[in-house]
Amino acid sequence: MNVERLCHWKSGDEGLVTELIGSSGLTDRLQELGVIPGAWVRIVQHGSPMLIQVGDSRICLRRADAASIGARLNSRPFEAAAKRAENFSAAAV
Repeated sequence: MNVERLCHWKSGDEGLVTELIGSSGLTDRLQELGVIPGAWVRIVQHGSPMLIQVGDSRICLRRADAASIGARLNSRPFEAAAKRAENFSAAAV
């Protein structure tokens, strides 16, 4: 799977965050909001601003800020559902 910038994804796409690039102020804030490598992310609404979901949180981002998030798009919906269930179980502990 290729790493793409989140700003190129469409509504409904989901996958794993792989990297954050850009200014330390922006990347620090994204990390505080839970956008970290390994986090599961889903595009709720594409555009500018775009709405993403990370865990139970929804975050509104400018397209330019979404370009600083690299992620692997998951093209297998059953794996995606299993990964969400796994994340949910880990968070409940």
